[in-house]
Amino acid sequence: AKALSKAKAKATKTAKSKAAKKANSKALTKTTPKAARAAAKQARAQKVKVAAKAAKPKAKAKSATPKPAKKKTAKSKDGKPKCYAGYTDAEYKKYVAAKTKYSAMSNDKLKEYLKANMQSRSGTKDVLIDKCCDGEALGSIPKCTKCGGGFLRFNKETGEYKCPGYRDDDDYVNCNGVFQKSEIKRADWVTPS
Repeated sequence: AKALSKAKAKATKTAKSKAAKKANSKALTKTTPKAARAAAKQARAQKVKVAAKAAKPKAKAKSATPKPAKKKTAKSKDGKPKCYAGYTDAEYKKYVAAKTKYSAMSNDKLKEYLKANMQSRSGTKDVLIDKCCDGEALGSIPKCTKCGGGFLRFNKETGEYKCPGYRDDDDYVNCNGVFQKSEIKRADWVTPS
């Protein structure tokens, strides 16, 4: 009996809602042509808004996602970053102190320091600063002892020196010499006059 009464109540409810919808549609058809055009225009505008909203969440989803945190540089037990493992603690402290000094200088001034110490003067400002800081901490890098012409490059992570070779007139002399930090004697860093 209860199931039967629930079914009757549901049937009457749906019948009432269908009747209300019919009444609304009849009321809309009796409107004036001007009102009908305005209603149609409003419906089209609503469709455009819905379509625009459907397209926007995709773009917002990218910007709404939180940005990943910057990766922290891995540090060794003594507190210096692992990318400077080729330096001793004292050398690393000198390097960091020199960084503030050379960061304030212009490119031309940095190149003067590098020229006075017979170092390569190519690269961006960051590269020039890095070369000057390395020179201040360890001294100026000599030319390659194997080929005699290439500028050695110091790898801060491993503490090794590598020679890429050099250009001699029209020919390129390939060296690929690898030296340990203990094998290379650096000269003192000179301040230009």
